[in-house]
Amino acid sequence: MSAPGAVAEVCEAGDGQAEEVAAPPRHRTSEQSRVRSVLALALGHASADFYPGYLPTVLPYLIAKLGFSLTVAGGLASLQSFSTSLIQPVLGYLVDARHPRPYAAWGLVIAAVLFSLLGLAPNVAFLALFITVGGLGVALYHPQGAAMSALLAQGRAGTAMSVFSTGGSIGHALGPLVAVMVVEQWGLESLIVLALPGLAVAWLVHKSMKSPLEQMAFNRKAVSLRAAVAGAGPQLVLLLGVMTLRSAATVGVSTMLPIYLESKGLAIALGATAIVVYRLAGAVGTLLGGPLSDKVGRRLVIWGSFAVALPFVYLFFQTDGIVGFVYLAIGSAVMTASAPVNTVMAQEVIPRTAAVASGLMMGVGWALGSLSVFLIGFLADRGSIQTALPAVTLSFMALGLLLSLFLPKRTGVLHIA
Repeated sequence: MSAPGAVAEVCEAGDGQAEEVAAPPRHRTSEQSRVRSVLALALGHASADFYPGYLPTVLPYLIAKLGFSLTVAGGLASLQSFSTSLIQPVLGYLVDARHPRPYAAWGLVIAAVLFSLLGLAPNVAFLALFITVGGLGVALYHPQGAAMSALLAQGRAGTAMSVFSTGGSIGHALGPLVAVMVVEQWGLESLIVLALPGLAVAWLVHKSMKSPLEQMAFNRKAVSLRAAVAGAGPQLVLLLGVMTLRSAATVGVSTMLPIYLESKGLAIALGATAIVVYRLAGAVGTLLGGPLSDKVGRRLVIWGSFAVALPFVYLFFQTDGIVGFVYLAIGSAVMTASAPVNTVMAQEVIPRTAAVASGLMMGVGWALGSLSVFLIGFLADRGSIQTALPAVTLSFMALGLLLSLFLPKRTGVLHIA
């Protein structure tokens, strides 16, 4: 395999004589070009998560227009969740196995167009179709976008994955706010205009991926999923388990926090504010965790995030007032800091199928973790939310802390060539 930036490589021909083989141009591997590509992919991640992020806030407007029940609304939300997540490993394998193409850019186009059509849906059937196909576009973006970000980092995969993940966190946070502003100002049908920024970003992602994809095509070898994951199964299961437990804790708090605070006599508006604080703190942690793991090691950051976050989250549940929100913000930042590190470790365990690894962690891990919301709700119905949310959250964090002790101390280093 040629080194990035080489003009040519020499191999032995059949008659024993040296034969010169053309290699990719030097400019394709310049550090400046790689940085631009990683930033473009992070912006694309922000756009990809922006669109599914605004569905919950536009559902009330869609209910008023189409007249469907809350049960149907819940079904549509679940449909989006599964279409954007569970299929990611399958799409990741297709990305790894086929000739390198800008699948991430194509996925972003699909997501931007289909989710922007929600306001024009004439009935629930079309609404479900737009959500499903748009969700598949989101799912198509994540495996290749995450894998390529890490590969472009050339030894600083943790840093690149933090930048990539932070983009998604920002987009997911902005989606509800922007969508409501547009609908309130111009009506539900005006959501179609939100396709324009997504299409513009898709063009930028496509452009930024051109040189890396050419290099990957030059060095491409056939990918066998069985051979790529041979011997790595136990490590992947451990990493998926840790990712699932982290997601279970963070998604459970993010979803149930307003209900929990309301049950303590606080205003609903304060619950919304708490969600913003929780997500923004998580975005800060995401940005910092990857670079730290490049310096001190992946396993230490993952284990440390559980160990440090656990007491702060416990103190939040035991404390009222502004101090409690400070504990919550610190716990969110520390806990979320290791999420991109988790994904990078999986990519390093199976580097030849890095997109599959990305899909497993970011897709399946998140989807399985989201099931914690049902467990919290089940226990709350039979007791109280003030008991159920702390018990489930702290239990999952403690299990994640224990499981992370068994992660490998070192994994490989990702390279684009």
